[in-house]
Amino acid sequence: MLIAVVLMGMAVTATLATLRTTIVATGLNRDHANAHAWLQTAADVLYAAELVNCSSPAAATIEQQYRDIIQATHNPENWAATNIDIVGEVEFWNIERDATTSLKTEFWSPSQCDDQSDLQRVTIRVQSPDDHRIIEEVSVIVDA
Repeated sequence: MLIAVVLMGMAVTATLATLRTTIVATGLNRDHANAHAWLQTAADVLYAAELVNCSSPAAATIEQQYRDIIQATHNPENWAATNIDIVGEVEFWNIERDATTSLKTEFWSPSQCDDQSDLQRVTIRVQSPDDHRIIEEVSVIVDA
């Protein structure tokens, strides 16, 4: 009788451990799906947004305008709008032509803004609430 009780106890313990692992894994998969869906939505909305001209406002103002756009997207239940944000600085595409050689140099710069260029790179990050165990990022090219 004692052996039967011990065996049943071991079987119940193993079943409960498996159930707990399944519940944790399901929650993790749900959070990944939520983060990815929110990031995709924000990237699509930002891509469709009107380009903020870099020649007039300061870069911080441009970053805040883009942040307002992405944080206004629909977020998953129990995820605060602050779980999505812009990472780093908004970068501007620049084209410089050497006057003597006529060679072009093209590059991204967070501080140098070429009025003739209409490309900006914005990197968006989504983090899961509380423990931040899920972090997803994507770079979006905003153009005119």
